[in-house]
Amino acid sequence: MSPRGDSQTDPYRNKQLVAAYLKQAALKL
Repeated sequence: MSPRGDSQTDPYRNKQLVAAYLKQAALKL
């Protein structure tokens, strides 16, 4: 958990997590 907020309350961090998830998904294809 980030000190300044979790992924649901932190738009920037959430965007980073989504980008990382999409990258991992692309590698699995």
